[in-house]
Amino acid sequence: MNFSVWITWETQRRNSELSKRFGAKRHVMDYSNRGALARYLICIWRTCRLLATRRPRVVFVQSPSIVLALLAVILKRLLSFKVAVDAHNIVIEQALSGKGAVSFIARTGLRWADWVIVSNNALRDSLAGISTNILVIPDPLPDISAGKSGLITRNREYPAVTLICSFASDEPIEDFILASRDCRLPHVLFITGSKKKAGDLLRYESESIRFTGYLAEADFESLISTSDILVDLTTRENCLVCGAYEALAVGVPCILSDTTALRETFPEGFVFTGNNTDDFARALERAIKDRNEMAKGMGQCRTVFEVRWASLFEVAKREIYPGGS
Repeated sequence: MNFSVWITWETQRRNSELSKRFGAKRHVMDYSNRGALARYLICIWRTCRLLATRRPRVVFVQSPSIVLALLAVILKRLLSFKVAVDAHNIVIEQALSGKGAVSFIARTGLRWADWVIVSNNALRDSLAGISTNILVIPDPLPDISAGKSGLITRNREYPAVTLICSFASDEPIEDFILASRDCRLPHVLFITGSKKKAGDLLRYESESIRFTGYLAEADFESLISTSDILVDLTTRENCLVCGAYEALAVGVPCILSDTTALRETFPEGFVFTGNNTDDFARALERAIKDRNEMAKGMGQCRTVFEVRWASLFEVAKREIYPGGS
């Protein structure tokens, strides 16, 4: 029996889903409400105590935090366990930058790990000079079964288009809003994410462009489940956006940025667009026109995705648990 744990210093859906699939006991040490120093000291202490007392055979850690990954690969030499680092885009960018202490810590955590898990082939290829044992596992599809009431989208005359965003720097939100305003086909655009982070974009708010503010999980699931079209955009070439997985989970057609990583992972059932206003307008009009036909094809798309995901996961699981879990 390979007793394993999954440690994360933040709350994130991928940790929850993958830890269950690997049969690893998940430990969430989320102290984001504390100051930076206190947060790191508490998390380091709790991680050391957990690993020293439980003595797992395999330790999965999410990076970020790069400090958590570094701590794990240091402790493995003292406590005789193996480490799998689930490396997200930002950490890989930090490791490849080659600049300063942050890059050194990120690279060391990846280089000393027994396995590095990434979400797509492009990220795997970018790490070829750092790690020799890289496993590709996209996010599993989330289980979205709650919140079907449609309180936000109820009583509307036009199709509901939901732009899933957090107002991060890689999200071309304003360009899509402009495309939405100029679209020839009537619709209502709902934009998720905290209004505090929306800043000057709130000036576009109107009857047809609505900022939802931060939503509780059940309300968010209700919104995306009852939308006609979902949109999730990024300028990061190797980023697999959460909205794509969520669209497959609820069977709603989706518009995505046109990147190799997204096309490889979601080859059917999506509309891909360049990250500019003209392309956004064309993609939006196409999705509105074809939304019913696209919705019919989402079930087959989900089946293709899940078969491919299961194959990739089995490869990773056999590598990490060669004698069975």
